[in-house]
Amino acid sequence: MTNNRQNKGFLGQIFDNLKEELDKSKEMKENLRKFREEAQKLEDSEALKQARKKFQNIEAETSKGSQQIIEQIDSIKQKISKGLEEASKTEIGKKGKEAAEELSKQAKKAAEQIEHISKSDAFQAVSKTVQTVKEEIGETPLSTARFYRPPEKLRKRKEYSDQFVSSRPIQPNE
Repeated sequence: MTNNRQNKGFLGQIFDNLKEELDKSKEMKENLRKFREEAQKLEDSEALKQARKKFQNIEAETSKGSQQIIEQIDSIKQKISKGLEEASKTEIGKKGKEAAEELSKQAKKAAEQIEHISKSDAFQAVSKTVQTVKEEIGETPLSTARFYRPPEKLRKRKEYSDQFVSSRPIQPNE
């Protein structure tokens, strides 16, 4: 009989342990489901969408800036070439042409270097870092941050108080 009680106790204990583990498993699944729902809500939040949009705009402007520099260098090169053609007819023009050719070579090298920098690992790493920081910080602090703007006209305390006193008469209570 004692052996039978111990077996039931042991089997009952195993059965109870299995029930507890099953309940914990259900709780974990429920918590995981809730976590995924919350993560999806945060992912779909308007603030996060705005932050992503701002970040994409910044990235686009950065690449546009380097492209504009390259285009400006090319336009300068074309203008110099036209001027050299006209000036090459004179002795001074020939010397100027040589200088302009050197300048155009240097401008071309600068444009290539700018393009190389924009494709470099360091530039890509900075872009990824900015994106990571944006994801970690989130949009909430960025949207609530305001910079101090001084008033258009500075006022003294006395001027401010006199304005209200003179604008309406004060009568005693009766």
